[in-house]
Amino acid sequence: MKKMLLATSMLSLLSLNVVSSASAEEPVDFTNSEDYTEYDNAPPVTLPSIAPRASDMSGYEYVHSSSSRNNQLEFQHLAKNPSSTTDSVSYSVAVTQSSSANVATSATFKSMVAEVGVSTQVELGTSTTKTLSITWSIPAKSNYLLRAGSSWVQASGTEKQWSAGKVISSKTVTGKWTYTSWSDKVKQ
Repeated sequence: MKKMLLATSMLSLLSLNVVSSASAEEPVDFTNSEDYTEYDNAPPVTLPSIAPRASDMSGYEYVHSSSSRNNQLEFQHLAKNPSSTTDSVSYSVAVTQSSSANVATSATFKSMVAEVGVSTQVELGTSTTKTLSITWSIPAKSNYLLRAGSSWVQASGTEKQWSAGKVISSKTVTGKWTYTSWSDKVKQ
C-alpha cells in the first residue's frame, strides 16, 4: 500500500512539474519568421466589402384588384342585299383610341396595364379618332346589321405611396384604355 501511495505521489509531482514548466515557456513571437507555420505565409484572402444593399422603399406601388373588357359600338348600318349574288359594301368608320387613369404617376398606369396583360393603343392621357375602311360581304337575298367600334379594358386597384419603408398614402385608382378595333355583322 505504501508503494502505491508513493507511486501516486511521484506521478502527481511529475505532472505538476510538467504543467509548471509549460506555463513558464516564453510566449510565441509572431514577428520572428521562424515562428510562422506554412499557413501563416499563405497569401492573404480578400473578403468582399460589406455594404448595405437594401432599398429605402420609397415610391409608388400598384396592387391590382379587378379588370374587365368590353366593346364599344361606334358604327352600325343595316345592309340589305335583295339580289341573287353576294354583294360587298365598304364604309369609312371612325373609332376611338384612348387611355385615361386617375393615378399619381405614369409608372402606376404601366403597372396596371402589365397586371391586366393587354397593351394600350395610345399613351396615358391621349384620346384620338382613327378612321378605318372596313369591307363587309353581304350574302344574296339577306339583311345584315354591320357594326364596328373599339375594344376597351377597365381596371381598378390601389395605389400606395411609400416613404422610408412606410405607406404614407393609399387610394383606389381606375384606368380605362382601348386595345383594338372590332367589326362584325349580325343577320337580321
